[in-house]
Amino acid sequence: MKTQLDESRAIRAVPRATKSQHPQPHGGLAALAIHALNRIAEQHAQRGLAEETSAIDLAPKVTALARALAVPDDPLAETMVADLLASGLSVRRLCAEYLAPAARELGGWWETDEMGFADVTLATTRIQEMLRRLPRSRKKGTIKDGRGALFAAVPGEDHTLGLLMAADYFRRLNWDVGLLIGMDQAETRARIIDDDRTVLGLSCTSANAVDNLRRLVIDLRHRRPDLAIVVSGGIAHDAEKLRTLPAFDGVVTRLEGADRILRTAERTVRTQRASI
Repeated sequence: MKTQLDESRAIRAVPRATKSQHPQPHGGLAALAIHALNRIAEQHAQRGLAEETSAIDLAPKVTALARALAVPDDPLAETMVADLLASGLSVRRLCAEYLAPAARELGGWWETDEMGFADVTLATTRIQEMLRRLPRSRKKGTIKDGRGALFAAVPGEDHTLGLLMAADYFRRLNWDVGLLIGMDQAETRARIIDDDRTVLGLSCTSANAVDNLRRLVIDLRHRRPDLAIVVSGGIAHDAEKLRTLPAFDGVVTRLEGADRILRTAERTVRTQRASI
């Protein structure tokens, strides 16, 4: 279904900016913007010939959306998203087929000097805002089978865009989801121990958060033996580093299939606990 939008307007709207125009800043903010984009893109990696063909068909629209996201004070990106939803596209498909690929394009433009840091950061912020505003599933549902999960950024972790998307994704699957972001080690630990959900998804990408991840998991194994602990983020793609950490009940490398991994982890822990 054709939209009423002129996609070429979005492509023309943003002039190419380079790192020389926006000097690359040092520290966490640049890493947050770029790494969050790349993580989302990896979570939605294309699979199979059919999906590759679909991605090619969508490429002009994705490019238009990515460009529009980086235009300050221009409602075009929001209008495009609203138009897609009005055409009948589901929220989950919107995230997988448009927002995530647009994030990949933005990250690629940064790496090749086609877009500056300020533009990419603006686009990242707007993606987060869109996720918060997206409508819930049209069909109201109740929490099924008592499925509950707590998603937490490991203390010291700055890359939270992927975690926000994962929490929203699971809510739309009728999971009872809690979200812990921006807390120190003591508060994160206390909140997890006091929570009654039986699945914990920990996100860790930053190198300076790995030691906190190790300490947190070791502590939780003693305090919450009923808890299925699943890890995601950059650490999930580093097999060598994973071997240096306590064993997890599941490892999530992309959003598709994560529901099955969390449910399997929860069942396994519940069975092990019953046999003790």
